Amino acid sequence: MKGRSVKLRLSLLLTALMAVMAVALMTFMLFISSSVVNRTAMTQLSDTVQKNLSYITYTDGTLEFGDSFHFYQNGVSILVYSQGQALLAGQIPVSFTAAEAFQNGVTRSVSVGDTEYLVLDLWLASGWEDGIWVRGLMEAPTRDKPPRIW
Repeated sequence: MKGRSVKLRLSLLLTALMAVMAVALMTFMLFISSSVVNRTAMTQLSDTVQKNLSYITYTDGTLEFGDSFHFYQNGVSILVYSQGQALLAGQIPVSFTAAEAFQNGVTRSVSVGDTEYLVLDLWLASGWEDGIWVRGLMEAPTRDKPPRIW
């Protein structure tokens, strides 16, 4: 029984090395793409909520929305709550059943059943003690669902 030739052993070694490098590269790319998708979704949420916030006026208990205000835009639902956390305007997505406490300026992830949401709350003050909460929420991207490119 003859041993393997040097060429064959070297070829097998290089093939194994290339396979290990390919797996490592694919793992790295998956990690990076997941991170980029999450960061993009958080930026989209923040930009949409802040843009809509500029179209809301709340003075002396009167709430007004500008013509460019949208309750649903770019996959983001906008909800407006009183200081006492009563819903004033907007429609909560049917699948969002969480009674999530408000946190000013913090983008966070909230799990509701099998669905993960990104939530951002911003406080719009009207005087020293009065104001409203503007909440933006959207479904967090998952690995099962590729992001929409078009």
